[in-house]
Amino acid sequence: SALEAVASRDAAQRRRDIDVATLTRLNREFAETVQDATLRESGIAEANLAFHQAIWQTARNAACLDALTRLQAHLGRYSGTTLTAPGRGSAAVEEHSAILDAIIRQDREAAGTLAAEHMSKAKQVRLLLFTEDRAPQTAANEILGMSYQSTNRNR
Repeated sequence: SALEAVASRDAAQRRRDIDVATLTRLNREFAETVQDATLRESGIAEANLAFHQAIWQTARNAACLDALTRLQAHLGRYSGTTLTAPGRGSAAVEEHSAILDAIIRQDREAAGTLAAEHMSKAKQVRLLLFTEDRAPQTAANEILGMSYQSTNRNR
């Protein structure tokens, strides 16, 4: 999202050594979580969110932090994560590492661009997952609708 790009750009500009240490640790923990097949989907999502929230904090942009926190509260209502889609977790680890590297180098433009690309890829996977989920439901609704119509005609 554009907000994630703003947060990453601001984080690159405003980061401190403690922020770099925190982001590096959280990125390592995220990578370990993605690789650990015994962990549940919620563990991967939590590790991912922790990394993103640390970027938001590092940005030191109150308006952006408020907007992202509110957005996350609304999005948190939807179950599931794109990170369990085949190959998405590994790709996200690489994307997080690239964003972190840009923040460490204090390359605002790269950090913003990489964050925007990262969120765009997640959005594309999310849309694909919604499409796959919707197809069986649509078929079920059509079947139920036909069953309902045929039973009403017999009355």
